[in-house]
Amino acid sequence: MSDYDKKFHQFDLSFPEVRKTLIQMARETQAAGFKNYSMKTLYCVLRHEINLSPTPRPYKLNDIYHSRYARLIMNTCPDLKGFFELRELRS
Repeated sequence: MSDYDKKFHQFDLSFPEVRKTLIQMARETQAAGFKNYSMKTLYCVLRHEINLSPTPRPYKLNDIYHSRYARLIMNTCPDLKGFFELRELRS
């Protein structure tokens, strides 16, 4: 397991609301008729919403995590399997 994977795993355990929100966003996008979509887009929208939120968050969204969230979500949510296009991890 790489250092990035370890850091991602710790982040996901520490802030489960991030994954929960991404799953909700993906399901809403799927319900709107999309057969596949970009996790990076959903991740950037979530980042934007977090940045504009009046409630401070104890975390920031790291750019290297969106691809890991795509994999994790597709592995844990059968209804979203294949929803995100995957590329080889570089980090």
